[in-house]
Amino acid sequence: MKNFHHVILAGMILFIGSGMPVFAQSVYQVKGRVMEDSALAAGFATVRVFHLPDSALAGGAITDSAGRFHLQLPAAGTYLLKVSLLGRQSVTLPFELKHGQYQVQLPSVQLQTGSHALQAVQIVATRPFIEQQPGKTVLHVEGSPTAAGSDVLDILQKAPGVTVDQDGNITLKGKSGVIVMIDGRPTYLSQQQLTNFLKTIRSESVASIDVITNPSAKYDAAGSAGIIDIHLKKNNQEGYNGSVQAQFQQGRYPATSGSWELHYAHRAIHAYVNGGFYTGQSFNDLHLIRNFYTPDKSLQATMIQTSHMRFPETNYQLRVGADFDISARQSIGFFVDANHSQEHDKSQGPISFYDSAYQLDSTASPSSKNDGQWRNTTYNLHYHLQLDTAGQELSAELNAAPFKSNANSDDVTQYFLADGNPLRDPSHKQGELSSDIQILSGKMDYSLPLKNKRKLEAGIKASHVKTDNQVQYQNWDQGKQIWILDTGLTNHFIYQEDIYAAYASMNQDFEKGWHIQVGLRGEQTVTRAHQLVHDSLVRRSYLNLFPNLMIKKDFSQNHSVSFAFNRRIDRPSYQDLNPFRYYIDQYTYQVGNPFLQPQLTYATEFSYTYMNQYTLTLDYSYTTNVITEYVRQDEITRIGYQTNENLSSFTNLGATWSIPVKLAHWWNTQNFLSIFYNDYKGNIDQIQLMNQHVAWRFNSIQEFQLPAHIKAELSGFYRSSMPYGAFALKSMYRIDIGLQKSLFHDKGTLKLFANDIFGTQQGRVSLHYLNTDLQIQNTWNSRKVGISFTYRFGNQQLKVRTINQSGIEEEQSRIKK
Repeated sequence: MKNFHHVILAGMILFIGSGMPVFAQSVYQVKGRVMEDSALAAGFATVRVFHLPDSALAGGAITDSAGRFHLQLPAAGTYLLKVSLLGRQSVTLPFELKHGQYQVQLPSVQLQTGSHALQAVQIVATRPFIEQQPGKTVLHVEGSPTAAGSDVLDILQKAPGVTVDQDGNITLKGKSGVIVMIDGRPTYLSQQQLTNFLKTIRSESVASIDVITNPSAKYDAAGSAGIIDIHLKKNNQEGYNGSVQAQFQQGRYPATSGSWELHYAHRAIHAYVNGGFYTGQSFNDLHLIRNFYTPDKSLQATMIQTSHMRFPETNYQLRVGADFDISARQSIGFFVDANHSQEHDKSQGPISFYDSAYQLDSTASPSSKNDGQWRNTTYNLHYHLQLDTAGQELSAELNAAPFKSNANSDDVTQYFLADGNPLRDPSHKQGELSSDIQILSGKMDYSLPLKNKRKLEAGIKASHVKTDNQVQYQNWDQGKQIWILDTGLTNHFIYQEDIYAAYASMNQDFEKGWHIQVGLRGEQTVTRAHQLVHDSLVRRSYLNLFPNLMIKKDFSQNHSVSFAFNRRIDRPSYQDLNPFRYYIDQYTYQVGNPFLQPQLTYATEFSYTYMNQYTLTLDYSYTTNVITEYVRQDEITRIGYQTNENLSSFTNLGATWSIPVKLAHWWNTQNFLSIFYNDYKGNIDQIQLMNQHVAWRFNSIQEFQLPAHIKAELSGFYRSSMPYGAFALKSMYRIDIGLQKSLFHDKGTLKLFANDIFGTQQGRVSLHYLNTDLQIQNTWNSRKVGISFTYRFGNQQLKVRTINQSGIEEEQSRIKK
């Protein structure tokens, strides 16, 4: 531990002392002042900036009590400044930012009383659903008709390069190792827990989603493929307002959901509370074929399984928080986010066994029930201090997140001969599974602007995670008519992980359009995995350094290129390390691997952008000890189980094109094409595995502005077949359509939607390796239609807070911070 701290301290001293020029992206500082007349300052006036000639909203701010404002713009160009204040006429002022002119003082703006003084000023700027920014892709969920009625997993499938399979596993450009964050905070959940959690987050609670392919050193080093950061809606206005939302959707089964939110802000206090619920039923229709072979590779038997799995569930969410301004430069706040879910899963379906001549040999009829619930609560305390007017800042936060889940399973399998007569007594297994996860984390970040357009960022973080998992299985003895404990499957597993991190990052703008950012992050990881029943203990302690570099060159207003490099890590999830068996039925289960090693990735990216819209990106990554799913099977018992293994390497090479096209003043289209090559190599069971293939994915979003203020959206994607570890994923596509109409003087919004209208999003997977030969086809709850209505109340024209805020809600995603 001492060596770790010495390494990090030495790295930070080198960053600060060497004066190494580094960068993130160029930022243009624009200042000005607004006056009501020659002597009276216009405090709390709304300032908005639009890019010309497309009138896209570029930034915004609120004037302070002296009428002054300060905002940041991302690039040079021509802009239009619009200033409005209740009781005054709005004023427009065009201005130009020349390349390299990073500090601009605008002339004073004077407002006048006029005939429209009592009318609220409303400026409508349409944002695309998908927006390409340096190093990331932004999905503007709020306001999208086709995003209505969806959970986060549904929405992510609209993102360029993102694939979500039927189990909720997320890949980006064909790469696993995606880290999901909520408002910049890691979730720390296992894959299954994360999947369940993301299903509880409805689109109505989401403002935007960032898909970050090149995270800076400020982010955790986890996530070799990238980071997905989900930004929940916030309301930063003074006074009070709120909204209520109701929704109904119909797929194979109906579902309803609702949400509400209240906000109150006055002077130094900003408080909010919101909540929601979802009740419905999803499903999986699973069709599985397994072939079994003799040692000489001749066909021995075939197993065909058709299972229908139903997942009735009810989810509740409540979020309460407040921020308090201690002074003009200090603020402190907290929030509590509570989620509760109940599930009553059921699965049944016949299994048929055929001999080598494909004659029916026997059948099995499994039926399983799983009643469970989980509770996840996040407690957050955060503090922000603005040390001076030059931009020196210090922030800190503490997080605690307990997670508890309990489940009871009941599995019965009946066995029959080919003629339908009983083959043997039914098997009956019951299980009790519980998981208790305690998460604690704290971090501190510091920002220091330096001379010559240079900025230093540094910080530290510590996190502690402890998972306590228990499972107990018992089998029914038909002869003795008693339950007998299954000592081979009963287990108690405790996993503890501590990560200590520190980072330093510096960025700088140079003349002639050069911008550089360089960062270094160090993470010391200490883990302890203990199986109490079998007395097996695995300890690990390792230190990793993660460099990050980005270089960008703006050749003119219309052309820019950038290069990025980083090193990242993916640690095994808690579920992947947990050696418990989770049964789907008597012939299929999932089991963890406590000996999994973390995977390390080196990634580079080159990007060319034209007119801030058209982008070509080339990327390359190389991963060692890649974690991949694998399925083993037993020819005698016919049992197959899924686990995870480390392969030696994974190589990914890809190219992505972003092509937005404005076909008419009422018709915009965004198109994304990604072509990539995946190459997996390694040993499983001492036999060399090689799985490589070229694949591609195409996304298209069509946005229509129709008469009567109706917005329509048609979106879809196609993904070709692709390799994934030892598996081969077959092609799939999906098409969604949505309509949106504003009602009641823009206080109400009605949305109609139809997702996967042709029912074509089906998971088809095959695995042919060693003695394992299987094919899977899975259909789930992707095809549905629905209606959603939102009503907003309170004064929607109230002014925003001026402390620690850069603009109104809809502008925040466009203002560089």
